[in-house]
Amino acid sequence: MNTTCILDGHAMGMRNARSMETIGGHNINNTASRMSLQAKAESSVVTKYVWATRDGHTVESAHLQFRTREYDSLCISSQIGCAMKCAFCATGLQGIVRNLTGDEIILQVNGMLGDTQYPARGLEVSFTGMGEPLLNFSAVKSALEHISPDMRVVISTVGIAPGIRKLVGLRMTNLQLRVSLHAPNDELRTELMPITRQYPIGEVLAAAVEYADTLRTRVVLNYVLLKDVNDAEAHAEELVGLLNGLPVRLRLSRFSPVSETGFAESANHHAFEQICAQGGLDVYQFHSLGTEIGAGMGQFRHYRPEAPAPWASRVTRNADLVAV
Repeated sequence: MNTTCILDGHAMGMRNARSMETIGGHNINNTASRMSLQAKAESSVVTKYVWATRDGHTVESAHLQFRTREYDSLCISSQIGCAMKCAFCATGLQGIVRNLTGDEIILQVNGMLGDTQYPARGLEVSFTGMGEPLLNFSAVKSALEHISPDMRVVISTVGIAPGIRKLVGLRMTNLQLRVSLHAPNDELRTELMPITRQYPIGEVLAAAVEYADTLRTRVVLNYVLLKDVNDAEAHAEELVGLLNGLPVRLRLSRFSPVSETGFAESANHHAFEQICAQGGLDVYQFHSLGTEIGAGMGQFRHYRPEAPAPWASRVTRNADLVAV
């Protein structure tokens, strides 16, 4: 049975969450992609989902209800695992299994919409889950083609400069680009994010500026503050020198606990923000939701379907989501 899902930023209608095929009126041309809802966990404002793929792996995504915003966010994954090995990220520590197909990406959105009664408010589709979306560009682009242009879209990247330039070519005015920075210099950033060896900060920022100038927008730079690592006043002052005058917003994020990393949350958020603001940067603070159920930034993991995450409760309804 064909199913229609209308996502216009204000309202949606749907029938039969079991076999979702469209978003915003666009048909999915696909293979026999299939995922099933394996487990989920809920906090007061976040529902986290574990999807089992047909080849025996799991993918995580989450529905976030931001009470201070006029829209909810659907946080989705683009890969099973991640090859970037960022030192503070649970997904990266696990390594990469494979890319998701465009259908598997969209099925996460459809599955969450089919599971929850949503309010009549806006929706954002956010590629901020497992994986580096710009290293799976063709599948991500395919998924983007099936999302209504009225919806907000976020793509977060570690700074794959060629991929950022490909995004420029899409000319998507509803897309917000977020780039993980996390350090003010290449030496420290390489320790935290090995991809810096391939794409140094200067090259990443040049691509981000090209994106911002072409789309007439600003790029959000994410900076997770880690205790005694990148949170000193000198780091903030170095950021001011690096970023002043660029079309960017600096987002200071709190660390979402990942026990095996050895990192801890910084207590210097306010002082760090003050230095950046006084230096002329557009800066704000962000606190991840759902960290208590492993839904915070950098907390997504993949498991074998027969042994899902310990925080997750098995669901009684295990219907398949199928793109046919």
